[in-house]
Amino acid sequence: MIKNSRNRQDYKDETIPCVGKINQIAHGDDMAINKEWHMNNKMPKDASFEVRVAWHTEHNNNCSCRPGFPKKLEEEMKQRGMKVPSVPVLRK
Repeated sequence: MIKNSRNRQDYKDETIPCVGKINQIAHGDDMAINKEWHMNNKMPKDASFEVRVAWHTEHNNNCSCRPGFPKKLEEEMKQRGMKVPSVPVLRK
């Protein structure tokens, strides 16, 4: 259930890359979305493993809309013997 006083029409023009239609609708106001960062840092199409790791690391340092790494990427990092970085706690 949506816990927000705004309705979906209020968000119609707020699209954020990699997050889809405003994630706050589904997850509530505790999601800190850094819209400016997302607009300036789009994931390249067909990104390599290294690029994906770098992008998600920077994403975790600048935005908390989806903390952590995608499960599939995290598994691949572990398979390659990489330590999965901890996720910083960002404030709104």
